[in-house]
Amino acid sequence: MLEILESKPLPNRGFLLHSYSGSAELIPRLAALGAYFSFSGYFLHERKQSIRNTFTKIPPERLLIETDAPDMEPPNEYIKYPLESGLNHPANIGNITAEASKFLDTSQTNDNFKRLFELGL
Repeated sequence: MLEILESKPLPNRGFLLHSYSGSAELIPRLAALGAYFSFSGYFLHERKQSIRNTFTKIPPERLLIETDAPDMEPPNEYIKYPLESGLNHPANIGNITAEASKFLDTSQTNDNFKRLFELGL
């Protein structure tokens, strides 16, 4: 993937790595290419501790938060807006962000979102 990304012109605004679950070692190279890394509420499951540790290596200006709705539900305690079993509601973003804020610097995620999707700041 890195070889492809490094060999092609990329958008100036950057690109999204949805529900990033790659290694911490790749983060600097990907960030230098313009990557934004989205943290999914699914990563709040206890068994995903290693991914949460990886996210602590992501620069705050490259971090995004997502629900991955309707898939990949967060743990039950972070589901404020339930849907049918196995489905995740996008309105759970607030709970996911609040919990991620306990171990990640999420202060720039709104600006990051606007910058990536060219919504103006």
